[in-house]
Amino acid sequence: MAQKRDYYEVLGVDRKADDDTIKKAYRKLALDNHPDRNPGNAAAEKRFKESAEAYAVLSDGEKRARYDQFSATPASKARRAAARASSRPRTCSPPSATCSAATAASSSSSSAAAGAAAAGAAPR
Repeated sequence: MAQKRDYYEVLGVDRKADDDTIKKAYRKLALDNHPDRNPGNAAAEKRFKESAEAYAVLSDGEKRARYDQFSATPASKARRAAARASSRPRTCSPPSATCSAATAASSSSSSAAAGAAAAGAAPR
């Protein structure tokens, strides 16, 4: 899947830009890249559509708030990567005999406890 550009980058505005600044930037890009002004220019048509999509999101307060919350900015990518790394169970890399033995021991003890529970005995 193709990675989409940041909507603020598409319009060439700052993340803290107000509605009027976003509207002015969009209108300028729309005029410059409109298909009627650039017949047969596929790149201009692509930029026109991309700027229209960016404006549709950033001009709507609710959509913009959601985009700001979930968009893939460098800072948010770093936060998500850190959160994923801290929530993952530790694994052995590269696999070693110690890691295999520890994994086997933990899985056999949990299956033994499950078997004891099924037999009516309390697990230790």
